[in-house]
Amino acid sequence: MIKIRLDSLFCAAGLLLSVATSACSGNATTGADEHGGLEKKSADVVSGILHRSGRQLLDASGAPFIVRGAEMVVGPSYGPGAGRPGGVTDVIASVGANAFRPNKYVSLSNPQIAAIIDRIGAVGMVPYVTFDEGLDRFDDPGIKAAIQARPNLVIDALLEVDGQPTADVIENWLADAKAAISRLRGAGYQNVLSIHSVQQGRNLREVLVHGQELEDFDPLHNILMGCQMYWPLRDDGGFEWNEEQGFGRGEEGIREAFREIADSSFPIQLGFATGDENQRPSPNDLLLTLAAENDVGWLWWDWTGVGGENQDSLSDDGTAENLTAAGHLVIEDHPDGFSSAELAQE
Repeated sequence: MIKIRLDSLFCAAGLLLSVATSACSGNATTGADEHGGLEKKSADVVSGILHRSGRQLLDASGAPFIVRGAEMVVGPSYGPGAGRPGGVTDVIASVGANAFRPNKYVSLSNPQIAAIIDRIGAVGMVPYVTFDEGLDRFDDPGIKAAIQARPNLVIDALLEVDGQPTADVIENWLADAKAAISRLRGAGYQNVLSIHSVQQGRNLREVLVHGQELEDFDPLHNILMGCQMYWPLRDDGGFEWNEEQGFGRGEEGIREAFREIADSSFPIQLGFATGDENQRPSPNDLLLTLAAENDVGWLWWDWTGVGGENQDSLSDDGTAENLTAAGHLVIEDHPDGFSSAELAQE
């Protein structure tokens, strides 16, 4: 049975009636300085919405919030129903996830996307708002109203970037990230902005090196850095991406990476999956445990693949009844899976 969070539904109704004075107004404001950039105001941290404090996220009530969520491509198969009761959004909420990133919005209209954002919040999860084609949709009044009606929400300002971590790629990545921050802050969005890494999001080292630079650039200091390392197992017994980024070999190297995340001065969220595109498995028992031990948030790629063919999926067919082996691990078996998720409060 789907467990809809009715208390969240009633809160949503009140919030939708007060978009003009939404909780997104916060305490801090931004404006243009004489050089055309964003002017820093006295308040460093936004309150009244999901926001960053040190290396953690705090929900709208000020309580710590650790992401334990899922993501998936929402296109013609699932998109039209995702914003309605009984759709895939409700199913993901029913298994205990506290966040949902609908990805790529294939062939959906702005009103359909706004309905999905609203439904994610209505069933008690934190919506992630992602437009991989650029930021133009954030100018739509309906999209903006849906975002402002949800105090607990993350905006993906920059998705993962292609290219090896050369000096030119890093320079362009940082420039694009800063441009996205400036545009969204200039448009009045005070939400947490998620910035993903280079190497298609796989490079944790560059997040650790440059994350504070992006936090400092943001006039609201409200940035969440993202990385999808996955740590797939190589034939030689090592884990992909780990040693080439300066971490140790084997499981101890993964623990070292988590220690560096825990020592960072800004929040870092990871992406987990069954494995990589070559179907090399990831050590997800260990990853889930280390994430819990170090208070690291994560999103699982993905809930279900388009047509059910994605080997990383938690569900074979989009329902909660036909879980994959990964689905049983994350939803039922591992103590640090969805069963450990706490809902964001308003």
